[in-house]
Amino acid sequence: MRRRFVMLCLVLAGGLGTGQVFWRRPRAVPGDWVRGIQAPVRLQEGRGEMELFAVEGSLTDIEHDLRGRYGEDLAWMPGEHVAWAAAMSGGELHRYLIQPQPDLSGFWVVSMRQRVSEAGRPGIPPENHQLRELPAFPQSQPSFFTRNEDSRMALEVSVTFAPPESVIEQLDAALQGDGWTPAPTNLGGMRMYFRREHLAILSANRDKEGTTRVVRLHKPLHKSAGVR
Repeated sequence: MRRRFVMLCLVLAGGLGTGQVFWRRPRAVPGDWVRGIQAPVRLQEGRGEMELFAVEGSLTDIEHDLRGRYGEDLAWMPGEHVAWAAAMSGGELHRYLIQPQPDLSGFWVVSMRQRVSEAGRPGIPPENHQLRELPAFPQSQPSFFTRNEDSRMALEVSVTFAPPESVIEQLDAALQGDGWTPAPTNLGGMRMYFRREHLAILSANRDKEGTTRVVRLHKPLHKSAGVR
């Protein structure tokens, strides 16, 4: 998992002019969380900060870590293999997206935080899909969007009642039809694709309420790479 995580962080960090890439356990987060990237981003309606972690263990272990930090202030929304969490602490809104590693040896966690005054209306999802660089699943409703203006890395979360396998199959076909090449290590509910100087990551996982949460990430690998 560590080698895969290092490669992922180095790819995502390409052109991340104002971000940092490093490997250490963050002081503010308990447990064996290895932080790979920290960077400023736009979160919904305001400014914020994104961090990417590699975490071994189970979803229950990650929930325990986060409850040790936030206590009863943590809203924990787990699925079968994925989880979404949020908490208010110290005048900041913290959101976590927990996704399984492709080989299921651990998880990668996207952490996003912003001042409450910058968060706008965090309970109101975007009305339309904001991630224009990748095809969206037609029967999905966007629920979260963030973009790093410096590196142009963008991440969108959407929800649908369609089965995860159908979502992956349809978006995989759309991506490959649009010239994206799947990575040879692709398996399970998380896929990585390359097209010229661009990276795409796709995942779909079912939560306990029967909703499928779709994550799409796009990033140019160089600042000069335009959308093609």
